[in-house]
Amino acid sequence: MAGNPVTPNEVSFTSWVDNPFGGVVFQVYTNLSTSDNNIARLTNNVNFPFNPAETYTMTNMNTRDAFPTDAREGYGGRLRGIFVPTVSGPYRFFIRSDDSSLLYVNPNGTDPAGRQLVAFETGCCQAFLEPPANQTSSNAYVLEAGKGYYVEALYKE
Repeated sequence: MAGNPVTPNEVSFTSWVDNPFGGVVFQVYTNLSTSDNNIARLTNNVNFPFNPAETYTMTNMNTRDAFPTDAREGYGGRLRGIFVPTVSGPYRFFIRSDDSSLLYVNPNGTDPAGRQLVAFETGCCQAFLEPPANQTSSNAYVLEAGKGYYVEALYKE
């Protein structure tokens, strides 16, 4: 209102790049319980992680690109890729899902073995809230522009 210029504090960017995965890999594991949405139904399944029923390569971590409606039930999913920020600085990570989910990031690089659980959702459809909300990373990770970071999300539908 005083006429002072405001420096923008948001930067638009595209961060998913060609990588060893070829984009964001979305793996689907079917024939899981429709009455129990505990993430263990996915992670303890005999087919997880090496034998998905379906695999998609996407340009982002939005499963609506592969499944645009709510018609599917009783499955689990794993998304993984390399995130490359174009601007150095602190980053918070968020996850939002219809049922339970886990979000992992390796804040040190591209090796999946260095992944850390940064956010999770225990039920349906929570809003993106500031920490200590579970679906928002409690730490802001300082990431370097141009460097890749492994990201993985698991969820049970």
